[in-house]
Amino acid sequence: MTQTIAAMKGRFGDTDYYVFTMKAGQLIGNVTIPRDMPDWKDLSVTEIYQREINLRRVRDSIAPYFLQDQSRFIGSFIVTAIGAKEGEKPFSFERLTDALGSGFGKLHVSYKEPANAFGFLTISGSTRLVPLDGQHRLQGIKYAINGQDDAGRAIQGAANGREIADEDVTIIMVEYEPKKARRIFTKVNMYAKKPAKGQTIITDDDNYVAEFSRDIADRIGGRLVKINGNTLLKTDVFFTTLPTIHNCNLVILNGVYPSSRIKGEEYIDDGKKAQYKRKLEEVWACLLKDIEVFGDCLLDKEETGDKQRKDVREKNLLGKPVGQEIMVRAFMRLIGAPTNMSWSDACRRLNQIPWSINNANIEERWQNVVWRGDESRGGIITKNRAIAGRLIAYWAGEKLSPKQVEELENDYLGFFVDRDNRSLPPPVD
Repeated sequence: MTQTIAAMKGRFGDTDYYVFTMKAGQLIGNVTIPRDMPDWKDLSVTEIYQREINLRRVRDSIAPYFLQDQSRFIGSFIVTAIGAKEGEKPFSFERLTDALGSGFGKLHVSYKEPANAFGFLTISGSTRLVPLDGQHRLQGIKYAINGQDDAGRAIQGAANGREIADEDVTIIMVEYEPKKARRIFTKVNMYAKKPAKGQTIITDDDNYVAEFSRDIADRIGGRLVKINGNTLLKTDVFFTTLPTIHNCNLVILNGVYPSSRIKGEEYIDDGKKAQYKRKLEEVWACLLKDIEVFGDCLLDKEETGDKQRKDVREKNLLGKPVGQEIMVRAFMRLIGAPTNMSWSDACRRLNQIPWSINNANIEERWQNVVWRGDESRGGIITKNRAIAGRLIAYWAGEKLSPKQVEELENDYLGFFVDRDNRSLPPPVD
């Protein structure tokens, strides 16, 4: 059905565009996601430029946000208007000045120049509007209004989404030109720079693990947690990084609740959220109290303790973010089945691991797995955190079957060219 909408016309570069609002329900009825277009499969590789939609992310994160957050807000959609037939004009625009005719002279003099940008946009009923930016949000609105995804599965925490259908969203529309549409899509997404992980965690209010990570950082001490970056430099005064806390929180929660596949983006009710937060607080309270190196780093949280933190980081793996994460991974293996070690015993055993960065420890346990080089000119290895956590748990007393020990030894020896001259170091006494 043809519709006429109040709009504003603008121009940037050689592109005319039109800005207007539309009810969310109208939006999902008028805008077609590219893959749902009848002729999508016939387009050439050059013409197909949109990303595939991550439907799981839409279902588990975006749609629940629209349904649950009364302060929900959404950015503008950029769409292109495609006529039903080649050469057919998909829309027309009449300026307000022309529509008013002689009545334009009655406007206050200060309104006349701004009024030139406003008018009425008439969109043909056969016109297809296709998103150049915002197709995940578009699908999220659709799921939220319908209360279910395309397979008929209910959206978690779904309230009455029909009210969303009457809310206003902003559209920026351009007329379809294949090459120009592709350039707009590419440039909009290219320059939408993804923030650093620490910045994402500090600003993300929709991910409950990010929220918990900020709380844990505050408990440790705000000045002691580095937000920008995943590593600590020699000159840094911090104890750890926010991404490290976040990684550890995921390890802890998935260790305690292994069947839940926790990422933080999925919807959970307030009761479960409180349960998860409480468990994290308990685990961190234990680690910060009973891991000796952590205690050394946090004994003096003021500037007078900065030198101590730097010294620990230079000489001990637990002063480094990677070392902290692999220790947490090992802790969760020790307290979980089948070992079921008490929290205090797990910390006591982990304190016995030779964490000091010296040539003897490097040669015996850490070379090629966690550390590359010698103690004076070496550096931490960041990519082997999972296997390092398994090794440390074994060295600290994790119960493994003979077959599991054999598999762990094979994985460990895979780091060495001279594997025939090496064996898996035994657990600590």
